[in-house]
Amino acid sequence: MSSDPVDRRQDARPAVGGLPGDITVKEALRVRDLSPSGAMVETTVPLELNSLHDVRLDLGPRTVVIKGRVTHCARHHNGSEADAVYLSGLEFVELSLAVRQAITQFLKTMTPH
Repeated sequence: MSSDPVDRRQDARPAVGGLPGDITVKEALRVRDLSPSGAMVETTVPLELNSLHDVRLDLGPRTVVIKGRVTHCARHHNGSEADAVYLSGLEFVELSLAVRQAITQFLKTMTPH
C-alpha cells in the first residue's frame, strides 16, 4: 500500500484563506405547540434569532418539510440545570397551500370534538 494519497479531485481547489460559511446540522426537536403559521419547538441547542431552518414534521400519515424562521429563543429549565432545554418560536415561511391544509387537518385530529 502506498503512503502517497491519490488526488481524485475533478477541479483545482485553491486555498481561500478561511472563507466564512455555515452548515446545517440535523437536530432532534419536540413540537410544543403548532398552528398553520408557526410552532414552539424544544431543542437541546439554542437556535439563532432570524435563522432559517428546514423542519420535518410527522403529521400522522403525512410528513412535511417546512421552512421556519426563528423569532425567539430562550433557555428553559425543567427542574434542574442539567435538564435545561431551549424553547424557540418558529414562523413558517414559503408555506404551500397543501402543507397549510395538512397542518390544519392534523390539528383537527388533535382537538376534542
